[in-house]
Amino acid sequence: MAELSSFFAEYCFGEEAHSSLIVDDIKPSEMLEFFRCIFFCPMRKPLSVVNVSLILRVASRFEMKPVVARCEQFVARSANTLDRERLFQVTCAVSHCDPNSSTMSVLVDKLASIKGVLLLSRIAPRFLLHKMKQIQEEDLSRMQFSQMPGDVVAEVYTQKFRERERKRQMWCCFM
Repeated sequence: MAELSSFFAEYCFGEEAHSSLIVDDIKPSEMLEFFRCIFFCPMRKPLSVVNVSLILRVASRFEMKPVVARCEQFVARSANTLDRERLFQVTCAVSHCDPNSSTMSVLVDKLASIKGVLLLSRIAPRFLLHKMKQIQEEDLSRMQFSQMPGDVVAEVYTQKFRERERKRQMWCCFM
């Protein structure tokens, strides 16, 4: 594990090497899933949309850059196939791991492209209640943005606003 992780390299072979490690913030079943995804074993599991958030979180926790990179590549390739809940879950995981990665940009663009996004900052308060009733089921406001870092939420809405402005400018030529 020290080959994959600067955390384990320092912890096990550094100047103050330790003989044991208590990991109380990760469940045993999650560690098992993690090990099955990154190491060759009889019960090896592939990286999937179901486990990528977990693998990314644990790899980030233990500073396993090659595993984080593999997860980010997987997420970038599969972003278009993620359902809303998985997209949100993976975006949260990537934002905690590497908020400035190109994968994060892909996820923000994907979140911003979800139909029915309500730009709260652009709607006058008196129309807000009326607009809330019109929100479609696919609206981003139904997602639990309270669990996502504020800068990511701001980036999603900024991207949505840019797209809206681009479309408005494109259509103004036809009027």
